[in-house]
Amino acid sequence: MKNKEGYRDPTAALAIANIRRQEKRQKKKEERHEPSTAKKTNTDAEGKAAKA
Repeated sequence: MKNKEGYRDPTAALAIANIRRQEKRQKKKEERHEPSTAKKTNTDAEGKAAKA
Protein backbone atom coordinates (compact mmCIF):
# COMPACT_ATOMS: atom_id res chain seq x y z
CA MET A 1 0.00 0.00 0.00
CA LYS A 2 1.26 3.45 -0.83
CA ASN A 3 0.61 6.83 0.73
CA LYS A 4 -0.53 9.90 -1.20
CA GLU A 5 3.08 10.77 -2.12
CA GLY A 6 3.55 7.32 -3.67
CA TYR A 7 5.86 5.86 -1.03
CA ARG A 8 5.27 2.48 0.59
CA ASP A 9 3.38 2.78 3.87
CA PRO A 10 3.53 -0.50 5.82
CA THR A 11 1.59 0.94 8.76
CA ALA A 12 -1.39 1.72 6.49
CA ALA A 13 -1.38 -1.84 5.18
CA LEU A 14 -1.33 -3.18 8.74
CA ALA A 15 -4.16 -0.88 9.78
CA ILE A 16 -6.32 -1.98 6.85
CA ALA A 17 -5.53 -5.63 7.58
CA ASN A 18 -6.58 -5.19 11.22
CA ILE A 19 -9.86 -3.56 10.22
CA ARG A 20 -10.64 -6.35 7.74
CA ARG A 21 -9.81 -8.96 10.38
CA GLN A 22 -12.13 -7.28 12.92
CA GLU A 23 -14.95 -7.04 10.37
CA LYS A 24 -14.54 -10.71 9.49
CA ARG A 25 -14.69 -11.72 13.17
CA GLN A 26 -17.78 -9.55 13.70
CA LYS A 27 -19.50 -11.08 10.67
CA LYS A 28 -18.77 -14.63 11.88
CA LYS A 29 -20.03 -13.74 15.36
CA GLU A 30 -23.29 -12.35 13.93
CA GLU A 31 -23.77 -15.43 11.72
CA ARG A 32 -23.39 -17.73 14.72
CA HIS A 33 -25.97 -15.87 16.78
CA GLU A 34 -28.57 -15.00 14.14
CA PRO A 35 -30.17 -17.19 11.49
CA SER A 36 -29.30 -16.40 7.91
CA THR A 37 -31.48 -13.84 6.13
CA ALA A 38 -31.55 -16.15 3.11
CA LYS A 39 -33.19 -18.84 5.23
CA LYS A 40 -35.74 -16.31 6.53
CA THR A 41 -36.62 -15.26 2.99
CA ASN A 42 -37.06 -18.85 1.84
CA THR A 43 -39.27 -19.80 4.76
CA ASP A 44 -41.40 -16.67 4.28
CA ALA A 45 -41.88 -17.46 0.60
CA GLU A 46 -42.73 -21.09 1.38
CA GLY A 47 -45.23 -20.02 4.02
CA LYS A 48 -46.99 -17.66 1.60
CA ALA A 49 -47.09 -20.36 -1.08
CA ALA A 50 -48.60 -22.86 1.36
CA LYS A 51 -51.34 -20.39 2.36
CA ALA A 52 -52.30 -19.66 -1.27
